[in-house]
Amino acid sequence: YTPTYIHNRVRFNTGKLLLIKDYTPTYVHNRVRFNTGKLLLIKDYIPMYVHNRVRFNTGKLLLIKDYTPTYIHNRVRFNTGKLLLIKDYTPTYIHNRVRFNTGKLLLIKDYTPTYIHNRVRFNTGKLLLIKDYTPTYIHNRVRF
Repeated sequence: YTPTYIHNRVRFNTGKLLLIKDYTPTYVHNRVRFNTGKLLLIKDYIPMYVHNRVRFNTGKLLLIKDYTPTYIHNRVRFNTGKLLLIKDYTPTYIHNRVRFNTGKLLLIKDYTPTYIHNRVRFNTGKLLLIKDYTPTYIHNRVRF
């Protein structure tokens, strides 16, 4: 990525704008380090920055405000310390865990679900419709 600085924003060659109010980037080789100290490996991802969100080439949106991700190669670690492989998003439910078809396990320790008809309520109080198992990230919720 070749960044162009515009006031307090940086424009990458994708044409997308990233507000650097809370995220002051430092360029380290092929990675971008934000002032949170988190590293983003640009080589393994094709991210598009949209305001305070990052869209990966999977087309999924992650709100950086509600999640503090650490990017490790092709995985993203959220502030729960759990690892989620971004390569695929087809989950299988195993007890209190969610297995994505990459074989990686994400413990839902912080999100204890209660099943209500065709919906699942996590302990955040947010409701999640289980129409299918393809999650889409919307604000601080994940929609399957």
